[in-house]
Amino acid sequence: MDGPEPERRSTGAIPGQGGETGGGAAHVVITVHGIRTYGDWQADLKGLLEAAEPGVIVLNYQYGYFSSLAFLVPPLRWLVARRFRKFFAQAVEAAPEGARIDLVAHSFGTYLAASAIPHIPRGRKVHTVIFAGSVLRPSFPWYRYHQAGYLGRVVNECGWDDAILLLCQSAALMMGMAGRVGFQGMVGGQFMNRYYRCGHGGYFDRDDRLMRENWLPLLTGDGPIPPIDHRPRLTPLGGAKLFLMNNLQFIKIAAAAAMVMAVVLIPLDWARKADYQKRVERFANIARLANAAQIPGRDPGHVRDLLRVDVQAGGNEKSIDHIIGTEATPDGDDVADAALAEDDPAPRWWERIPGLHDDAREAYRARQLHARANYQLAAGKRGNARDLSKAKLLYEDAIRCYKRVNLHDPANGSFALCLMDYGLLLSEMEFPELAIEQFRKIREDVFPRDARGESPNMPRSLVIDSLGYEATALKSLEKWDGAADRLLQAVRESSDDDALLSFVYNELAWLKMERMDIAKAQEYFLKAQESCEALVENGQFVFKTRLYHIRHGLAMAERLCGRSDTSYGQYDQLVKELQELMRKDLDFNPKERRDLRKRLINSMERRADVRFFARRSPTFYRDVRNEHYLGLMAKVEDDYQEAIDQVANDDLITKAQLLYKKVIARCLSEMARDAPAAEAAAGRPALGPIDIEFAEAERTYNALSPQLRKGLKLFHTIAACCMSLHKLPDDEAYLAIDGSDQAQGRRSRYAPRAVDELRSQTEQYAARCETLTRERVEMLLVALEVLLEVGDETGDPRISQDASRMLAVVGATTKIASHHELRPYVERFNRIAGARLVAPDAKLMAGDPAGSGRLGSSPVWPLAPAGRPLFYLRLSPTRALVLTDEPATSPRTAEPARQGDAPVEVDPGARTLTKRTAGRPSAARERR
Repeated sequence: MDGPEPERRSTGAIPGQGGETGGGAAHVVITVHGIRTYGDWQADLKGLLEAAEPGVIVLNYQYGYFSSLAFLVPPLRWLVARRFRKFFAQAVEAAPEGARIDLVAHSFGTYLAASAIPHIPRGRKVHTVIFAGSVLRPSFPWYRYHQAGYLGRVVNECGWDDAILLLCQSAALMMGMAGRVGFQGMVGGQFMNRYYRCGHGGYFDRDDRLMRENWLPLLTGDGPIPPIDHRPRLTPLGGAKLFLMNNLQFIKIAAAAAMVMAVVLIPLDWARKADYQKRVERFANIARLANAAQIPGRDPGHVRDLLRVDVQAGGNEKSIDHIIGTEATPDGDDVADAALAEDDPAPRWWERIPGLHDDAREAYRARQLHARANYQLAAGKRGNARDLSKAKLLYEDAIRCYKRVNLHDPANGSFALCLMDYGLLLSEMEFPELAIEQFRKIREDVFPRDARGESPNMPRSLVIDSLGYEATALKSLEKWDGAADRLLQAVRESSDDDALLSFVYNELAWLKMERMDIAKAQEYFLKAQESCEALVENGQFVFKTRLYHIRHGLAMAERLCGRSDTSYGQYDQLVKELQELMRKDLDFNPKERRDLRKRLINSMERRADVRFFARRSPTFYRDVRNEHYLGLMAKVEDDYQEAIDQVANDDLITKAQLLYKKVIARCLSEMARDAPAAEAAAGRPALGPIDIEFAEAERTYNALSPQLRKGLKLFHTIAACCMSLHKLPDDEAYLAIDGSDQAQGRRSRYAPRAVDELRSQTEQYAARCETLTRERVEMLLVALEVLLEVGDETGDPRISQDASRMLAVVGATTKIASHHELRPYVERFNRIAGARLVAPDAKLMAGDPAGSGRLGSSPVWPLAPAGRPLFYLRLSPTRALVLTDEPATSPRTAEPARQGDAPVEVDPGARTLTKRTAGRPSAARERR
């Protein structure tokens, strides 16, 4: 406790004596007790001193109860020592000049006394110091204070059996057991270690004998210090024990250092583990975004660039390379995603309080919602129904979460990927305008911009991907020029990067293929091939598959240019290479094998398409023998069957499409055979292979969801109509859809009702042929060809309308006048339709030998019109309709369109349809 401040130095007021003067006091004794006690011995010692020396002033300093745990904490000891130093300095300074000052301390009191001795006022001195059970270290430097004149004599009373000091030596930092083994260097009359066979409190016996006999003489007199040593004889074992006790200081320091390190490092380790766990959770969610999607159209390399933006922010910039393109194990990511699909990532209640919002948690929630949306889209892989509406809602929630943390948490890459996936979903759900908006936001709203308006952290591949997907959405809106502009912008953004250029040029080439601009498509395919071949040498798998896709496009261009043999050979070479490559199963991971297998199946299908779409039916080509045609169709069926065997049940959409194509090819083969009279008389034929295959196709088709069936509707419709034409008609089949009735009993293989069903479907699709993709346009032309095939037996007067519709489809989708490389492709359909447009008694062309057939041996090309041709429609072998931008002029004389073409005559009564440069198109004029 702190005593009152003395009023004046001259009064000699002693702190703690109630203000009584000490002007005549020549002796002051200060006592300090230890821990875990209230210092009862201090009162006993005071009574002894006052009885032995009347007038002595005894100041008993008490600091209250001090626990053992508090003793082990150095800052708490320092606080008590600071208070005692202040009291001691005031007491010494208040003592009269020349007064004797003695100090008696026990246990922890010795520590307080030792800390106060250096603060003795200048000119003052402590006459006698008695320590009992001292907790100081034996190495305490008493000699410094003796040389400085602070001390007279020091007596250290030691208890040889003091176990408390042994614990102090073992556990308390900066403390020791000088009250058991003595201070080092204290030898002589002024410094003395005295030893007793007692414990820590053995100095205070019941009758105060030790204090009376051993302390009073020292405190009341100036005689020599009598030595006392009751220590037992030292044995080797006792010496080793003593040595160990003296060196416990090092063990204590090591233990204390370990404790300090534990106190410091354990929280740091917890923080490190928490940060690591946070990184792991962040990385796991990013990895789930990369692996769980199974969304068509993703380029693994581009996804890696995009997600690396987020991964680098978490300190794992190389880890993303190990998760892109890997396959989820049956009990791994799939199970995690299934559990994730049931998790509710709603914000906790305290996160709604302003200031407590956790951006990291919000980013985790955004990625969780994003992964759940991807899980819905990938459900088809697991045999479950895909819920596109639920995925749309999840994507929208995820985008809202991403927006809230986009400026504070490094989630830019995941945010951009979410917008991309959401845009792909909107495209699939036939919301192309909304999809275009999402793809544009990727480039404008996700990554922060610098002062120059640029986004330096945005991966270039992201710009290319967003432009490519935007072009795809524009194509679905029939905005072909806008789609081409986006892809050309992507070419400029690629900056001579072969990896990106090969991707963009490939997309541009397929865009031109859809528009039947074969020359440009070939040009872009060759550029893509040049960029990709340099990358394949590096061994990157994505470029291998892309190169196969490019070669696939070049082979298709050859087919559309009429070089079917060359095209078939290229496809056959692709199939062989892919089959050889897939034999090296150990070189590829599951995803890569799946991609290779998909490319193999697609190449097999296109290889069969070459012969299927380029076949020459004996009905329209008199030089084609029936046996040759049937043999060709058998090869087509074999090629389709090989693809069907390869796909098995892994891809039901592709399997159904292949089955329908094979059924259509087999029906066309049956049409080339003459139905025997015996078969017609016997009624319906027995169940044949074609019926079994069609039934399997129908089962596969019906197993798909309504959304997936939509893409196969055209194939299903044509195949179903072909099967109706394949069967022998019954009496009801002679009733046409419009109610007309043919004479029953007439021997005919085809019924009018089946023909009208096919005709109604072709009219429906032909009305929107410009919106159909190239493959569906070709299937529509096949359906029209089927109608013209059966026209020989039905004798329907509407056959000429079917032929005109075929030419209209060709003219609307190919624009042959602008693309001469398509001439062989379109001439085949011109010849087929022309055979049905010419009346049986029509006058043949000049130079065409009589009886040579409906068409000449080489079709006649129309005159080259002046001005740019806009539209060409072949009406017959000798008649065509041409739309040009030529101003209306007088009829011109005939001249060949190109060198080598046969001259044709101009009908004076016919007109050419031209377009005035400043107004509407002029009147039409036909040319022969």
